[in-house]
Amino acid sequence: MAIVTAQEVAAYAGIGNKHEDNLSVAIDDAQGELEDFCNRQFEDATRTEYHDSDGTDTFIYVLNPPVNSVTSLTMDAQDTATAVAAANYVTYEKSGKVQLFNDETVFSAGPQATLIVYRGGWTAANMPNALKFAVKQYAIVVFDRREPGVVQFSADGVNLKYDGESIPMPIQARLFNGGYVVQST
Repeated sequence: MAIVTAQEVAAYAGIGNKHEDNLSVAIDDAQGELEDFCNRQFEDATRTEYHDSDGTDTFIYVLNPPVNSVTSLTMDAQDTATAVAAANYVTYEKSGKVQLFNDETVFSAGPQATLIVYRGGWTAANMPNALKFAVKQYAIVVFDRREPGVVQFSADGVNLKYDGESIPMPIQARLFNGGYVVQST
């Protein structure tokens, strides 16, 4: 489900609602491309991730912060599968960092040795405005991409120039500066 509506994008771009179906497709495409660029999904959902460790790690970072809740944390996930009690780790919601303490000292060594099941991403109520704005801007670029070549777009004092090859730099900067891009490991 898209984080912005066709009506919001149409109002932002000042183009009216007559292109609602095409805008909906452009929004889905734009959000998908931005999520790929950011190496993460934006919307809240249950996530299951395996993490590697060299046996010295005291923390991991989930791939889709913020962490809304942790269902389970398991070490030796590929072998003896030992559950980690919630009292033995702390979760930093915004960054997605999960750190061991108390009786647990390090994550088990090995590929995919740690399994975490959690709810991560933003709900409609707490979706950052900067992400919504980036999707609106890029949806207009995608919508206008119907013909090859350079596309230029201006709204709310922001000028975007798109060469058809990459996400415009102002949108990339907004995503990097807002901390929405997850560095791939």
